Amino acid sequence: MTLTEQELKLANLDNLTRLWQAMGTNSQVLSSGHKAILSRSWPHRFWHEQAVAIQDKALTQPQDLIDHLASLPANTVLPVWPLLYSGHQSLERILTAGDYIHMLELVAMALTVSKGAGKAAKHNEASGLKLVRCASAEQIKCWTRIGSEAFGYAIDAQVVQTLAENPNAKVMLAYENQQVVATALLFDSLYKKAAITGIHQLGVATQYRGRGIARELMTALLAQNAADTDYFSLQASSMGKGLYASLGFKEQFTINNYRKNSHKNSHKNSHKNYHKK
Repeated sequence: MTLTEQELKLANLDNLTRLWQAMGTNSQVLSSGHKAILSRSWPHRFWHEQAVAIQDKALTQPQDLIDHLASLPANTVLPVWPLLYSGHQSLERILTAGDYIHMLELVAMALTVSKGAGKAAKHNEASGLKLVRCASAEQIKCWTRIGSEAFGYAIDAQVVQTLAENPNAKVMLAYENQQVVATALLFDSLYKKAAITGIHQLGVATQYRGRGIARELMTALLAQNAADTDYFSLQASSMGKGLYASLGFKEQFTINNYRKNSHKNSHKNSHKNYHKK
């Protein structure tokens, strides 16, 4: 199945938000009829369902969703993707003028398997890494510890356990000489009958950085999963973008992430009107 450039952008977002939902969310239908979705814990995201359902037109941010921002829990992260929002600059001004701070810019990237799979397989021939799909409680605990260290924030082990039990997710540990050196999370989805494999949470333990392990792990993941997908998608930080580009990934759009300040009113009851999904 071949996707257009615009469809592939939307497929990237669709995969990402489906992953967030698989991690555990609550939802609430607002007065405009938009469904607002809020993570129950990590990754602490908030977005509305229509944002990934549109096909060929930009959205204006619903006013009732903007009004809702002040009641969200502290540390909630709101992603803004200019791809979809015609008024994204005004939304970002509203966020920064309020309780939210800009925390991270990511670049959505994608790779068409027919163009990149052979390159990945060649790299994988010399790989010294052993990849293991997490299943046991000890493996989940190890993945959570290494991932939290690699990304610099606390990861909820229960969420990782939930993903490990999801048939669409692969929670992976990478071993070198019987030592855990890195993590990765793969999530499979379908968009217009095209198979999408999202690569997320690729992190290398601090003491093993600077040795090419991230490249080794990426090429191994691409080679192992190329036969089962049409496209790979990911969201890259500035640090990882060069690596992914060298493996054939193409830039699609930016995602600006805004986090609600923790020193503000935490609104402890802000989850009460949401329904579990």
